[in-house]
Amino acid sequence: MSAIAAFERFTGFADFKRFKAAKAIAYREHLMAARDPVTDRPTLATIHTALYALRSFFRWLPTLEGYRKRLAAGDAEYFNLSARDQKIATTRREAAPPTVEQVKAIIFAMRHDTDVEKRNRALLAFMLLTGARVKALTTLKLMHVNADINGIIQDARLVETKGGRSYPTFFFPVGDDVREIFVDYVRHLRRELGFDDNDPLFPSTKQGANRLKSFEVTGLKRAHWATTDPVREIFKKACAAAGSPYFNPHSLRSTLALLG
Repeated sequence: MSAIAAFERFTGFADFKRFKAAKAIAYREHLMAARDPVTDRPTLATIHTALYALRSFFRWLPTLEGYRKRLAAGDAEYFNLSARDQKIATTRREAAPPTVEQVKAIIFAMRHDTDVEKRNRALLAFMLLTGARVKALTTLKLMHVNADINGIIQDARLVETKGGRSYPTFFFPVGDDVREIFVDYVRHLRRELGFDDNDPLFPSTKQGANRLKSFEVTGLKRAHWATTDPVREIFKKACAAAGSPYFNPHSLRSTLALLG
């Protein structure tokens, strides 16, 4: 809507039925003439987004009664950047992944007094130890942890692995202190909470009503998370508490690649 409104201001709110390719070309040149105050160059990503919206709109408009004979569908294609500028506009600049030391600093800054806090800290430790995908993490069970707790078995019959493949995953050498966090957590689940092989490795959060009849966290329940959103939320809160920039869970795979 904002892209269409800006185009209308440029044309003096001319009737859409009078649209021609020349107007698309003129508007594109108008956008390209604007300069970013910092780089003194056109903001190609923003221009690309605006032109894409207008191109979609003017492709759709001729399908409506009253516009079919007045507009040429091909004229919408002039809302486009050159092939070179399109490549520049759509290039994604990936942020540098965190170092092992940065991730460890976040992990060791996390509280671990309650069952939920122990789970959250162990989750980050586990991600650094294995580089497991988030969807696999949310479907792992205690049975998938090796007996000596030096790795896991990603069994595709129960774990949502990429491509439906089963394979063993051994811990990366990121420090015995990180492994010990995960080991203590697994033992806590089994010995203190009575979890067994068929229970989730990272169970969802249990909530209940307090005396004021409002919901509050009461512990862990023997159920998997329904989505991967809680994992990302745990990462966000851990990074914020440590005063660190946010690193998404997948970025730890790049951290481990650099370690390798």
